[in-house]
Amino acid sequence: MGGCISWKSCLNKNDDLADKVGMGQSPEISFVIPSFDESGTLEDLVAQIEEVMSPLQRTFEILIVDDGSTDQTPHILERLCGGSPRIRGVRLRRRQGKATALAVAFSRVRGEYILTMDADLQDDPAEIPRFIAELDKGFDMVNGWKARRMDVRSRRWLSRVFNWSLTRFSGLSLRDINSGFKGYRRSVVDSLVLYGGLHRFIPILAHHKGFSIVEIPVNHSPRRIGRSKYGLARIPRGLLDFIAVIMLTGSRSLLTASFAIWGIGLIIVACIAGLASLRAEGDPVLFLGTGMVAALLGMQSLGLSLLIGRKLPWRKLPPEVPGMEMLQKQESGQ
Repeated sequence: MGGCISWKSCLNKNDDLADKVGMGQSPEISFVIPSFDESGTLEDLVAQIEEVMSPLQRTFEILIVDDGSTDQTPHILERLCGGSPRIRGVRLRRRQGKATALAVAFSRVRGEYILTMDADLQDDPAEIPRFIAELDKGFDMVNGWKARRMDVRSRRWLSRVFNWSLTRFSGLSLRDINSGFKGYRRSVVDSLVLYGGLHRFIPILAHHKGFSIVEIPVNHSPRRIGRSKYGLARIPRGLLDFIAVIMLTGSRSLLTASFAIWGIGLIIVACIAGLASLRAEGDPVLFLGTGMVAALLGMQSLGLSLLIGRKLPWRKLPPEVPGMEMLQKQESGQ
């Protein structure tokens, strides 16, 4: 695609671009916008952010990550990046997921404050000054709570169950843990290890590391264009990610015991089914089949309990992702 620059060549040619954007210094605030097939709202969102930031007299940049979009997003992103040096873009040639998109962005932003927003315009840019004010007070992280959520009923129900479960597990009293509208200090994002679906658990990961978190109610708008990228299919993945969070935060004991008890129980069921098959007057296939399935599930559960109980090495996601291109306005004379 014309105008696309690899990240490395962008660094080599534009070492001083960050200073030029910030009028002699790096920007104070970085906006991170992960986007997948949101071509209908992207330009409007950028315009609203610039309008809100204009009277605040704070230097800022906007970093948009195109997560392998199949619509017109790549062309719109190129146009936005070519029009202003404060707008930068990263294009992933295939979809990597929101966690990877955020990890890539966090490794490239330059501001001391980082604000994340979804690209669908359901997050209201008019709320931005309130996030900045809370960070100015000294909080490490600001979580946006969609007090009146404008989503379909099934998604609102799933969100309530998700938040209730996580608050009981973590002891962190937030009402919208998976909100995409968040504000961070740089020290928070530098400490995060994101992959898979761990972006849903960022407040828990930050809380575990001792960062201070505050939650504020924010306006939530109905989706005007496109459709939601989330559904019931993410529930199984969410459960696996929840297990990963338990491993990462060191809260393994309860989960280890649960899997161990479940595994032992299933093996006992398998033994009972085996004995019953020996005494069965008719065809013992039903008892044998039940015993084999229970034994298999029991051994898997015991294996998981041993795996979770170990301290596994967790590596930090590398900043380079295959098939990634960096878009940024070139300064004349470079």
